Amino acid sequence: MSQSKCDVCGKETENLVDYFQLLCHSCKNELYSNPKFKTKKFLKEQQHKTLLGYDLDNFPIIACWRVSDYSVGFYCKFCKKVHTHGWGDGNPNGHRCAHCHNSDSAYDKTGYVLMCQDIYGEAHK
Repeated sequence: MSQSKCDVCGKETENLVDYFQLLCHSCKNELYSNPKFKTKKFLKEQQHKTLLGYDLDNFPIIACWRVSDYSVGFYCKFCKKVHTHGWGDGNPNGHRCAHCHNSDSAYDKTGYVLMCQDIYGEAHK
């Protein structure tokens, strides 16, 4: 089996865990124990609260939650998968291209506006 690097610490290992990114077990354990980050299970449980409405351009506004230091995610009701987006610009909110792989998705053509529901326990405005 070939070795790969952990996306967080850079440690080379054969046993990486897919938790929105490739992680070694020590980084995964730290991430799971960090209450500011949400798990895939949590995101799936929130799927009925995901669509918040529509903006003035008729883009869907999607509730998302932090899944790592610079990533947010939500459970897509069309793909039945978690979609994650980074925020390299320092702001998790705003329009994003859809990560949908389902051609029947209402988000596929328009994308969506993300609205992060938690930043260190507080709503991000």
